[in-house]
Parts: sequence; C-alpha cells; structure tokens
Amino acid sequence: MSWMTVAGREIELTRSNKIFFPEDSITKGEVVSYYEKIAERMLEIIRDRPIVMHRFPDGVEGEDFFHKNMPDYFPDWMSSIDLPKTEGSVRYVVAEEPATLVYLANAGTIAFHYLLASADEPDQPAEMIFDLDPPERADGSLVAFAARRIREALTAIDMPSYANSTGSRGLHIHVPLEPGATFEQTRALSGSLAAQIAERFPNKLTTEQRKDKRRGRLFIDTLRNSYGQHAIVPYSLRALPHAPVAIPLDWREATSARFDPRRITLGNVFRRLSHKDDPWSAMRADPA
Repeated sequence: MSWMTVAGREIELTRSNKIFFPEDSITKGEVVSYYEKIAERMLEIIRDRPIVMHRFPDGVEGEDFFHKNMPDYFPDWMSSIDLPKTEGSVRYVVAEEPATLVYLANAGTIAFHYLLASADEPDQPAEMIFDLDPPERADGSLVAFAARRIREALTAIDMPSYANSTGSRGLHIHVPLEPGATFEQTRALSGSLAAQIAERFPNKLTTEQRKDKRRGRLFIDTLRNSYGQHAIVPYSLRALPHAPVAIPLDWREATSARFDPRRITLGNVFRRLSHKDDPWSAMRADPA
C-alpha cells in the first residue's frame, strides 16, 4: 500500500504490482500512473461530464463490469450528479479533477466512458457521434472510406467534425453541437445522414443493427445519440492486448487506408503526444 498526491489530493494506492495486462506484464500501478499523466488532456474534453467506469478489479483476464452508480464509499470530495432513469435515478461520477481519474483507476477502472451531455444540461447533448463499426477481419480501408463519406456529408451542412480512434475496432466521429439541441434532434439528424450515406454505398455500408444482416458491411451506428448512452473517452485505455489507447486523430490519419485503431498504446502514446499537435485543439478553441 502506498500514497500518491494528485493536485493536492491524497490517493491511497492498493495492489500496485498486480498484473493487469498479462500478455504485456503491465501492472495496475502503470495504469494508475498513465491516468495521472494523461488526466489534464482527458479533462479538457470531459470536464463536467458524467462518466461510466469499465472496471476490471483483477485485470483484463478477470471479471469486468460497467459501473454507473457512484457508491457511498467513494470520497466526499468527488463530484457527482443524480440523473433520472426509467425507474429511479443514477448517481454518476462527474469528471472535474485529475484525482478523480486516478482514484477510479486505482479502483480497477481501465476504460472510461462519458455521457454526451454535461452535468449542467443533461437533456441537451453537447455533441453528436457516429460510431463506425467494421465487420470482423476488415482492414482499415473500409473504416477510412466510411469516415471520408461522413465527413463530406457533415461538411456539406457546415458541421465541423473530429475523429477519434476507439482503440478497439473502429472509429468515432464527434460533432460539437450548438447549445439547445435535443437528443431527439441529434438522433434524427445522425440517423438520416447515416441512412443516406448507406443507401449510396449499399455494398460497403449499412445501418442494419442485426449483425447477421450486415453481410460484411460496415455498420454506421448512431444509437449513442440518446439520453443516458455513453462513448469511450478520448485518451482512455482499452482492455485489450498491448493496452491500446482511444486517441484523437487528424483527418489524414482517420481516412488512411492503413487506419489501425490499436496502433497507439500505453507504450507509445506519450511519444506520439510529444511530437504531434492536438487534432482536437480547434474544437476547444472555437466550440460550436
């Protein structure tokens, strides 16, 4: 047992030497250290957002679960918000400071997800997302093709967009929204655009939810554009071999036939960040 001071908060660390990624001998302590180092970059994107924890208390080969409801034993300095659901409410952690991410990593959170609306305006989405879900064994060219088509459609209606590798299989395209948008509006708009694009390229793209009906086509998923749905946080680790990172990409990378969502990992992410400009800087400098 040891302690870490994070922006004035004392965090008790437990079982830091436990192996979380056996294939790569990455320890829990290394995961915690990663989140301490990357916290400010993550918080630039998700500060004041309710978050969902994907927890792996015994590492990636152990049992895992998505954790939404903040337990009473979490520290009282951690921000939270109660949001209604169909029956009752959910008390979400709100990401406001680096110590929150470090504490949750120490609690076994490997991957962080976030809601698409802020804690202050939970009924108004701050962004719209297109999730490009390729079929098994597809190469990066299909994701790149879909990304180009979606970006073109958004540009045609004057909507800026930003790409984020999921660190798993595909790509998320994020679209910042003007204040006042509703989930009904974003779901209708994203669904309409996805359907139009899929109709133009029926041999490559689909909006079919059932996997057995996709027939090797990439699924343009817009289902995350609903109240209570969540998406992977940019810069989050994923619980996969080599600890890949969900990473913001520039459009050259996102539309490259060599697109590889697992290319950036815990082992090389800081080398990338040290020599590459932030592809999402324009979104934060001039939000919609």
